[in-house]
Amino acid sequence: NLSNGDYLAITVNEINEARRFRNYKRIEEIVSLELKNPSVNDNLEFKQFLLWNKGICIYHLEKDIEKSIDCIDEALSYSLTTNKNYSEREIEILLSKAIILFDSENYYGSKENFEMITYNLKNNIYLTNPRIYIRAYYNYARLLYVMEQYYEAIDAAKKGIHHAKENELLYLVGDLYFQLGRNYEMIGQYEKAYFHFEKSKNCFELNSEDELVELVHERIEELVEKMKKKHRV
Repeated sequence: NLSNGDYLAITVNEINEARRFRNYKRIEEIVSLELKNPSVNDNLEFKQFLLWNKGICIYHLEKDIEKSIDCIDEALSYSLTTNKNYSEREIEILLSKAIILFDSENYYGSKENFEMITYNLKNNIYLTNPRIYIRAYYNYARLLYVMEQYYEAIDAAKKGIHHAKENELLYLVGDLYFQLGRNYEMIGQYEKAYFHFEKSKNCFELNSEDELVELVHERIEELVEKMKKKHRV
């Protein structure tokens, strides 16, 4: 017979697995079933996890941003820590919120959340999953690029790469080099942009991500044209 702890662990794993494959319908089924169970109120950490995933599903399946953010905020209200000091799970929840706000073009709201996230990434000594750092800095760099804050975006992307290298991970490294390339291009540092686009392309080639290789290849060709024009002037 499954103990309660085993049951929760299996359920959490099943939801995480479905999220990895973007199977939001499956997550929605599990979450709505679990939230109907009265014993869910006995474990606030589990309830927080369920509400977070419910918020993600609402965003992806119903495209209802306000309802999705309300749900994620409700999840955060079950925090066991103080506002200034979030747990690893809570940083992930904040990251989902920041990305949803970014995708829905609420850039200032998104930035506010990213500032909380980066504050916690710097000050929380208990974080064990290096992918959180890399994912946070990658998405923060994307936001800063759109907000035309190119120097800050370069700084964020470099931090992401630093954490990836420190942990010997290739996770999102090609994407981070791409962010560096496009930000250097925007501030007119074409040689640096070229160098980072090439690095990005190499990472994507290593991962056999052919569509991304093609995308970067096109960016490099456009950049080379710009460089030629610059030298002609």
